Amino acid sequence: MNKLILAEKIHGVIQGEGINTGQKMVLIRVFGCPVKCKDCDSKQTWDTQVKEFDVKTFFKEIKKATKKFNTNHILLTGGEPGLYLPFMKEFFETYQDIYEWKWDIETAGIHDWSDIYEWESNIQFNISPKIGALYGVKDMEWKMFQSVPINYIVKVVTSKETLDKDIEAIKKLQKQYPQVGDSKIYLMPKGIDKKTILRETKWLIKKVFKLPYNFSNRVQILIYNIKKLV
Repeated sequence: MNKLILAEKIHGVIQGEGINTGQKMVLIRVFGCPVKCKDCDSKQTWDTQVKEFDVKTFFKEIKKATKKFNTNHILLTGGEPGLYLPFMKEFFETYQDIYEWKWDIETAGIHDWSDIYEWESNIQFNISPKIGALYGVKDMEWKMFQSVPINYIVKVVTSKETLDKDIEAIKKLQKQYPQVGDSKIYLMPKGIDKKTILRETKWLIKKVFKLPYNFSNRVQILIYNIKKLV
């Protein structure tokens, strides 16, 4: 049976990254990731399974959670949500047109999400292809860039040590996929704790003014440090 496996309980959050920073959402963090960056801040999703749902049960949980946290906005992240594309397609086909939830979907971009582009007007895709400071990933195919949705940004984590290499990687990606313009690129500071993010943020903001890209903070780390379920 088609299942969705979660790595932590469903809870309310304030989006801390990307163009929807500050918006309240219901967070769905899925289990499993084929990328496994060495500096991942969500490594618990690789081996922790909290609960699994079929489509109908998941719908009931979403309906209850959006009411509880007073929002119709859902953040689907991981792990890698692309592992559950058949599940999400069935879910959208069954319920999305009725309830018209808004979605932020965080993905590494290794899967082709075009099966759910029918509902893309209600989806903000935040693509993190791991071409920046989160190295350790080789020979990955970024299938999502072969057919990009309407609403998307590309988040690239960078650092003082890797900035030049990261910019080269961004340019290489853009050469391969010219539709990814500079305005779609958001640089983010590397780090998994508040002290590091604050230090890297001050440095990166200065650099962004000399570059054609945008900046995204990681507000959840600045507020909650290393705490999970936020």
